[in-house]
Amino acid sequence: MSECILLTVIVPVYNAEKYIRECLESLIEQVVHGVEVVVVDDGSPDDSMFIINNDYKREIDSGQLILLSQSNKGVSSARNYGLSVAKGAYITFVDSDDKVNSHYVASILSVIESGSPDIIEFGFNRFSDDYVGKMITTHNKEEYNNIDDVIGSVFASSLWFSWSRCYKKTLLEGVSFPEGVAFCEDLMVIPPLYQKAHSVYSIRESLYGYRVNRDSVTRNLSDDHYQRLENFLTRIASNQSKYSTLLKCGIIYSLHRASGHPWGKLSEASDHCRKKIRKELFIYRQLNWRRSMVVIYPPAYKLIQTISQFVKSKISI
Repeated sequence: MSECILLTVIVPVYNAEKYIRECLESLIEQVVHGVEVVVVDDGSPDDSMFIINNDYKREIDSGQLILLSQSNKGVSSARNYGLSVAKGAYITFVDSDDKVNSHYVASILSVIESGSPDIIEFGFNRFSDDYVGKMITTHNKEEYNNIDDVIGSVFASSLWFSWSRCYKKTLLEGVSFPEGVAFCEDLMVIPPLYQKAHSVYSIRESLYGYRVNRDSVTRNLSDDHYQRLENFLTRIASNQSKYSTLLKCGIIYSLHRASGHPWGKLSEASDHCRKKIRKELFIYRQLNWRRSMVVIYPPAYKLIQTISQFVKSKISI
């Protein structure tokens, strides 16, 4: 394969035997000259590696698919391993239980070849076996934008999925995902990239399918994962910048949702941070009502959620 690589797609894999074929089929059929797919097996004990080696031997032999393996260290470590070998001028990520739309690669390459934005954003849909949601985007701007025109909306939306963007490789220099973190790791990496970036191109169509998977780590949060996110909030608590305040709101919202308490109770440290920033919320009109409610008075949001779920259950009967 030629060394002139425009795009590297990194796919970390762990226990993905149910979905890895669907994921890789959606990608491999789009691979053209100038594109490489780097699959990193994170020590999967299931049949993920057998499936990849057996079903994609031709692509591996041709260099279309680069297969790497490591002992189980987590998704952040797997992404970092992929970054260490990536040759593309631009880099993006795909989770192994998700899939990409049929024009994913072509749309991204079109932007790369027509200009050189630091970040390329695109829409995505949540889906499951019996459900496809509407397109979700971080803001309403289209095509090329100066970073100052979109950064406020990006931080307010708090949609920090690493796979919903493509990044200029030079923007990722010196950047690594936090190893040992398996929940909201993107939130610790992507915001600083926007603060480093100068330009963004926004593709106003859905290119990515995000599977709602009840077995995923984001739905099975350990106390350790929760504590690591709280530690991150503590580290940035003293930062008083506008965008830092919006980031803190997003973290508090994530902690609230992940809390095992029936009313989403936060720890003393997180609640102290929440109280410090709630007076500032009236300045940031871009913040949605859910995050605003959690920061202002968490039990009220939980009560609204409970009532909404009760009403939906009665309607479905």
